[in-house]
Amino acid sequence: MPVHEVEDRLTRSISKLRPVIAKAVNKCMEGIAIEVGQKLGKEMGTLFALMFDGWSHAGIHYVALSAVNETDDKLRVPPLGLSPLEDDSQTADARIKLFGNILDVYHKTNDMFLEPYDNLLDKVDNLMVELRHENNHAELKKHTELVPVKRNVTRWSSTFTMVQRYIRIRAEFEKKFESICKRLQRADTCMGEVRTMYDALIAEYPVMSEHLKSTAKIFNTPAIETGGVKVIMGSTLSSAEAAALKRFELPQPAGKKRKEREEDYATMLLQGKEKKRKQTPSIAIYMPLVKMVPPTSNTVERPFSQCKLVLTPQRRAMLPANIEQLAFLRVNRI
Repeated sequence: MPVHEVEDRLTRSISKLRPVIAKAVNKCMEGIAIEVGQKLGKEMGTLFALMFDGWSHAGIHYVALSAVNETDDKLRVPPLGLSPLEDDSQTADARIKLFGNILDVYHKTNDMFLEPYDNLLDKVDNLMVELRHENNHAELKKHTELVPVKRNVTRWSSTFTMVQRYIRIRAEFEKKFESICKRLQRADTCMGEVRTMYDALIAEYPVMSEHLKSTAKIFNTPAIETGGVKVIMGSTLSSAEAAALKRFELPQPAGKKRKEREEDYATMLLQGKEKKRKQTPSIAIYMPLVKMVPPTSNTVERPFSQCKLVLTPQRRAMLPANIEQLAFLRVNRI
């Protein structure tokens, strides 16, 4: 029933209420709506969700917004507003602006939904500001054509745009790491190749040196690992590395040692008395296992995926010993 119906003579004749004009009814409705809105704002508190839907009628698109909250152990979904979009715009920005206007009536803001992520969003915004500087932007253009986008305080949707652009820029840089991760998963990758890739990453991203350098804390036996890499590369080992790999050293042929001693003696005579004490160290020969040590445990992890296919919900009663035998025989096929 329209509000101006209260001024109709027929309606007044069948009603026992006191006569009233439409203007007074509108003013009374506005006052009651304000009181109800204040009460809803208190009940909603700071932890609530929003539910919205659209409705088109007579060429006008309306958006209904409701709150979802809990009061006295009961779920409540009170409607907060039912308003048409401005200029018949169907964009997300138009809806966000409408939601902001409705929430402002209840003393709520869009920022309340981003408050738990304020620190993270500030870091992304600061990064985008730094990337817009001339030197940083020139370096960024070497890797991607994407332009950094910073947050605009007067446009709420700019926060989403900024985060979306950050994700796209980050994906461009992650292509290098993804290729290295795939290379690490190959069975024919040796420790020398891993060290080469790690050194390249450290040169390009120095911040990663703490975790990827040869002396990082993550390495339990750095002397063995660096020594193994040098054996693969054919480099000279330090005394600590040679001592760590001593157990893998193979005995040298006797004829070769005799020849080296003869050459060392002749060289020593030609070089003079000062260099008599300096002897050419013999080149140690190590077991092939030193060059074959796998850099990752992917080979051990792969049977886990195979066991997952075997241990289905219908086979949960299978004994662990049987699972072990199946995995053992599957991997060790003769």
